[in-house]
Amino acid sequence: MRSAPLISFVIPAYNEERGIAACLETVRRACDDHCEVIVVDNNCTDATAAVAAKWADRVIPCAAQGISAARNSGAAEARGEWIAFVDADASLCPGWLQAARLFLSEEKTDAVSGWNFFRERNPVLFPYFNGYNVVFFAGFLLGLLFEKRLVVGNNLVIRRKTLLAAGGFPRFVGEDVKLSAILQKMRAGTKFSPRMRIGYSSRRLRSLGFWKTMALWIRSVARDIPETDYRIDYHTTAPAARPLRTP
Repeated sequence: MRSAPLISFVIPAYNEERGIAACLETVRRACDDHCEVIVVDNNCTDATAAVAAKWADRVIPCAAQGISAARNSGAAEARGEWIAFVDADASLCPGWLQAARLFLSEEKTDAVSGWNFFRERNPVLFPYFNGYNVVFFAGFLLGLLFEKRLVVGNNLVIRRKTLLAAGGFPRFVGEDVKLSAILQKMRAGTKFSPRMRIGYSSRRLRSLGFWKTMALWIRSVARDIPETDYRIDYHTTAPAARPLRTP
């Protein structure tokens, strides 16, 4: 019986010392013996690399600034047949890896994405902020009907050779939508799993605002905005991570 293929988790990080341990704890909890965890230090000026080193298998540097550049650097170093991309403020829900593996065993699967939601303690802001995800995933599901499947960059497992054939993540804002277009042209087999759920910090919406975030996403789909022009710093509103044990 063929053993499960190796999955390389690639987590880009820029000044995430306050939250990355909480992220890596949920990733480690999800992992089995057929996983590796790579954190990409994207020019951090804080203790992110030192914190990540306690949890990750490897911490690698990436001098080119931007989330696509960091993801592509991690992919280049990955050993796995499959690469899982999540961001440094992620919290993987139980069963995420098992849900992904159900699709990876299918011959026609090249990539599978899941469902994101924003973690928000304020009961009024929770549905308001998550309206962003409702709009995004409504478009995602609508695309399935017309064979225009999207992938979600921060909730994605993709075959390594497929990503390399696509040229990696385009270095533009809205990189996952642009990668989706490339995969469509390649006729890649992209799937969606509602059981691959990830919670993310709402700090982006708190920093920029709901409508400005929506407008930026729409502009990014319509235009090629280099990721180096995307200079919004969300870290000023990032909550401190809860105390964690050292593994």
